[in-house]
Amino acid sequence: MPLVGFSTYAGAWFTGDQLKVVDILIALGFFSQMRDPIVYGLPLAIEKLSELRLAWQRIDRLIQLMIKEGERTLYTSDNNHYQRKGAITMRNSSFSWNGHDDCLSSLNIDIEPGKFVGITGVVGSGKSSLFAAILGEMIQTQGEVNINDSSFSYAAQSPWIFSDTLRANILFEKPYDEQRYTSVLHACCLDFDVTTLGLRGDLTIIGENGVNLSGGQKMRVSLARALYADADIYLLDDPLAALDRIVGKRIYDQCIGPNSLLKNKTRLLITHQTHLLNDIHQMIILTHGRIGSQDHCNLLKTESEEVDQKNSRIEDETSISLAMLEIRQSSIVPESIIVDEVSKVHNVNYSLWYSLFTAPPLGLFGLCIMIILLVLGEILHDGIYLWLIRWFQQSENNDGQRSIGINARRLTEAHNFMTSAERIDEYACLSQEEDNGGSKGLIRTPTDWPDRGAIEFRNYSLRYQSNLDPTLKNINLAIKPSEKVGIIGRTGAGKSSLFQGLLRLVDRLTVDGTILIDDIDISRITLSHLRSHISIIPQQFVLFTGTLRSNIDPLDVYTDEQCWTALEAVQLKQMVSDHPSGLLMPVAESGSNLSVGQRQLVCICRAILKP
Repeated sequence: MPLVGFSTYAGAWFTGDQLKVVDILIALGFFSQMRDPIVYGLPLAIEKLSELRLAWQRIDRLIQLMIKEGERTLYTSDNNHYQRKGAITMRNSSFSWNGHDDCLSSLNIDIEPGKFVGITGVVGSGKSSLFAAILGEMIQTQGEVNINDSSFSYAAQSPWIFSDTLRANILFEKPYDEQRYTSVLHACCLDFDVTTLGLRGDLTIIGENGVNLSGGQKMRVSLARALYADADIYLLDDPLAALDRIVGKRIYDQCIGPNSLLKNKTRLLITHQTHLLNDIHQMIILTHGRIGSQDHCNLLKTESEEVDQKNSRIEDETSISLAMLEIRQSSIVPESIIVDEVSKVHNVNYSLWYSLFTAPPLGLFGLCIMIILLVLGEILHDGIYLWLIRWFQQSENNDGQRSIGINARRLTEAHNFMTSAERIDEYACLSQEEDNGGSKGLIRTPTDWPDRGAIEFRNYSLRYQSNLDPTLKNINLAIKPSEKVGIIGRTGAGKSSLFQGLLRLVDRLTVDGTILIDDIDISRITLSHLRSHISIIPQQFVLFTGTLRSNIDPLDVYTDEQCWTALEAVQLKQMVSDHPSGLLMPVAESGSNLSVGQRQLVCICRAILKP
């Protein structure tokens, strides 16, 4: 606004127009009134309008969704039978996520009340989508569906845990029934967990997404929530996959099986564990969104019946231990790995201002340009007032006080906004991973390292904090090139810790011993060089918003042919080929538009992709 005001008055002076007092006062008042709205209000309005536009687009997409058709009642010769709660009937039904591309096609299903139904199929065959269709989460494109006004309880494949107590996560806003609650805890083997949570027991706070629970514990809490709800039909999406075999069998017998807590309820179980399918009344096998086969039987025997019976006897005789339930005995440690956020009450350090204004890409040059613009703007602003003082001969003191007040207000606002800059600076100052080779120094590896893939652990020990007991103790292990090695052990035994040691994800000070890859000490090479030559498939898969190609080749270093070869190896080539976009098919945040099995296969594809 100072530049606009200066240009206005200078233009009038150069054109020879007579500046009248009334015109100057009106222009001055107009510029004064417009300065704050334009300088402060306009950027804020642009930001809010941008947020409004995005929000309106989301609302519009929601409004444009096709309205789902109401439930249709089937009229059959045995109508009274199918009107019982707990029954599910589908006649030539097809379902879609977007309204036109059917994900499930021509489904014909009859499930009687109180029956136990097993659902299986290859990865991406539509098992979880079938549950979504039954729950009314998909768009029905044709056919008829009848759920007989039944109530549902659903245990998802990926457990959802919210930040509250263990009890609140199980009750989920339902009235507390002590007898039922205790029965559910026992059936899900959560009574062991409660005894190890300390004095507060099941009133212990569980972190967001179950951050302080293991994968098996989260799955058991999710299953307990489903069991506590007194529903007519229970949809269980592979709830035992994350559990130890013995614990899984025990929970199956107590929660799902023929003599379990749900023995009189309709149960639909998705699983790849064939030894759990001996007691089902009905089997549904899905293939590419269609029912490949559907068997009605009183007792389904698997091909490995004798082995399963032998394992069952062993499992029945084995007592449940804390290690099986992924419960670690609590220990008091003087230092927590979680550090409280530091609250600062003093003024902002001048070095932080300097770091902020000299940040890349302009650096000191940007700071100089900013100072010049600020000084020029202030000169133009004050120059206008000095010019007006000459015309009106007003007291300069009043203008000075007004200018000081405005500047003080702006300085206060800037000081408040610097809180965010302080927080960013605090994270930026965190110590980086040690990457200088330690006392031995860095070494240069051969250009083709690692060319064999031999791995050797020599007296290797690892702990996550210096004051904790070692997780790995004096490991001596030699893995020959091209060997396939299986690592087994109970939870907490150190399986994942071996991988963390190979990738050097722990502080060097908490590690003893040596790891050699092709006779090279990995502690003496840079982290980027080490990690770029090791592929890992983590327990928790990671996918990014973008295309399938950007997920399997984030650095864009491989050809399309190499990507297709890797997809074929993990049996995803057909799925990708059927998609109109091919390798450029979209992947939603965390891969939410893919099944859990497909997400795992994409991560495997990314790991095996080689030039």
